[in-house]
Amino acid sequence: MRIALNCQLLSMNVTGVTRYISGLIKALPGVGSHEYTLLLNRRVPPSLLPEAPNVRWRTTAFPIVGTKTRILWEQFVQPFEVAFHGFDVIHHTDRSMPWLPLGVPSVSTIQDISYVSFPETYTRGKVVYNELTARIAAARADRIIVVSENTKREVIRYLKVPEEKVRVVYSAVEDMFSPILDVETLQKVKQRFGLPDKIILYVGSLNPRKNLITLIRVYAELRRTSDLLHRLVLAGPSDWKSDPVYQTIRDLGLESEIVLPGLVQGFDLVCLYNLADLFVFPSLHEGFGFPPLEALACGTPVVCSNAASLPEVVGDAAILVEPTDVGGLARAMERVLTDAELARQLRGKGLERAKFFSWDKTARETIKVYEEVAKRQ
Repeated sequence: MRIALNCQLLSMNVTGVTRYISGLIKALPGVGSHEYTLLLNRRVPPSLLPEAPNVRWRTTAFPIVGTKTRILWEQFVQPFEVAFHGFDVIHHTDRSMPWLPLGVPSVSTIQDISYVSFPETYTRGKVVYNELTARIAAARADRIIVVSENTKREVIRYLKVPEEKVRVVYSAVEDMFSPILDVETLQKVKQRFGLPDKIILYVGSLNPRKNLITLIRVYAELRRTSDLLHRLVLAGPSDWKSDPVYQTIRDLGLESEIVLPGLVQGFDLVCLYNLADLFVFPSLHEGFGFPPLEALACGTPVVCSNAASLPEVVGDAAILVEPTDVGGLARAMERVLTDAELARQLRGKGLERAKFFSWDKTARETIKVYEEVAKRQ
């Protein structure tokens, strides 16, 4: 088969969606004999793209320089760019299907519909755009791929998609997320980011949906009521509604106790997980949840919320708490930090749990979906 994948989002900020696209396109060429064409723009870094005999890159001449121009391409240019190339299937890797028919069997991945449950964490424009694209995908795609059973339930319930049209295909994390035994390497990263010896880590955007104000308040309480010597590291980019996070830090007088390194990527991020004594992820909603899985793969003990898809990802390898249970989160964090045997058990369980997910498995199950829709023609 000749399969096209819309990879335009690879030129945007690093998110769960870009991790999904990058991991998938690197794994697909090695698990089948199909031919893949990646639909790109000039701002996509070549380092994110696979080089394989059965992969082609098709870079549009349309000037995609941001979200608005990407939407214009998807809706009005993409149909004409793919119509005459004889593709057997086209995969819209983040539900961004055009309203105009493509004349090609189509698959659309919907990561989540958190804009429904937490619209206040999005701009009004993003809510409208997400709703529109989700509705188009629900109506026009031959198959919908979702990255968790929780998202499947949400898509069926809210978008009224027939269950037989939805396929759950879990994401994974890159192989580089693993334990690091080289102390010197870790020390260099620690010095570069100005980190202390004892770290509690969070990774992700500073969006209100991530529930960071609760985490900061719990951290402040633990410092007040216990002998906690750890500093809290919030590693991730600012969001359009991040000001309350910074204000809470100032209000609680934690400016010197909380480290904000911004977006950390690549091997530096792997080292950050390895340096942490505890990873905490109190998010209110996730379509999948890459950071907790990355932490598990690095052998870092994890405490995370039991919301949405997170229990599916971490299984019994993490301590789960209600995201709004301040006392429960505090007790869970303190247990891991003070009980060496519990921390050891969580590390072992985490490494085993991470083995359940792989990009090869994701690619094989995705190819099955492509073959399903191609047979319908």
